[in-house]
Amino acid sequence: MEELKKKGHNIDIKGLAIHRITKSANVQRATLHLSNKTIVVKDNEKRFISDLHSAYYKKSSPHYGIFAGERPAFKNQLIQYYNSKIDFLKFTQNSSEIFKKTIETSSPATGGFLIFAHYVNTDSNIAYMLVLTTNNKNGFSINEEKLTIEDVKTLDISKIDVACLINLTKWETVGDNDEDTYLSFVKGNKDISLYFMNFIDCDNKTSSKMSSRKLLGAIEAYMNENNWDIDKKQQVKNTIYSYCDTCISNKEGISLSVISQMINSENPNEFQEFAQTEERGVSAIISGDKNELKRLRSIYYRNEDYIISFKREMLNKKIVYDKSKKTLTFKDIPRELIDQLN
Repeated sequence: MEELKKKGHNIDIKGLAIHRITKSANVQRATLHLSNKTIVVKDNEKRFISDLHSAYYKKSSPHYGIFAGERPAFKNQLIQYYNSKIDFLKFTQNSSEIFKKTIETSSPATGGFLIFAHYVNTDSNIAYMLVLTTNNKNGFSINEEKLTIEDVKTLDISKIDVACLINLTKWETVGDNDEDTYLSFVKGNKDISLYFMNFIDCDNKTSSKMSSRKLLGAIEAYMNENNWDIDKKQQVKNTIYSYCDTCISNKEGISLSVISQMINSENPNEFQEFAQTEERGVSAIISGDKNELKRLRSIYYRNEDYIISFKREMLNKKIVYDKSKKTLTFKDIPRELIDQLN
């Protein structure tokens, strides 16, 4: 039997550094504690990054976007590092200085650890830059020798609240455009996430058309992978469309978590996790495009004698309904159907 692969076996860490910022809420001044060296990478560090990468997509509801172009200080440092103008440690130190200045403009902001990781997933050969802030939390541990309960400080990575993950490989390929996304970020507490987004210069300005297409693709893929029949597919799609149409009419964002519950009420998080993988790139909140989302809505009817199903936008184009005569006429039918009829 083949030996099980160790966690982190597919993580090649190019650089890992941690810096610390001390700041209290409602105080403007912050103190930066810079590390003077990067972390030596061993198996433990690979497991750490592997766990972070997994938790990022599965537990944190990331939003997908691009660099906004409004505050390019961090991006400029990243470009310098990517072009070998500065080394990884210098990149993280300079970026931490930018972060310090950013949180000093936000009264509610507090300090914590600032983690930078440049790594490659060797399975997909994709390079990433992960930037996140976190804090130790109080916990308890049992001393194995003394058999006593002791206070400990632990790092909880099961839930990531403030972070950004940049797909460096994709960024290099697509550049700065509004159609395709190469970075994602986590929105935790609104006040906290805002200053972090300003620091990175994140913008979830994926076009509503592209956001809607990604949502539709994820819905179709999920239904197909779970072998849904046509009846169930269309019933749920029509329900989703009604919800999306209401959101668009009210000028509200479409919540992926709400759609996930509509698709599978018994396991309401399953579709959301399915759709928010990097491959599918559906954000937690979607800006809907009505014309794209109309593809969800179909006319569907079945009885013992026949089944009728077609996209609603075909009505009164290739399919004509005469209300007075109660007839439905199909025009320009395809050759394959003609052959069957003949």
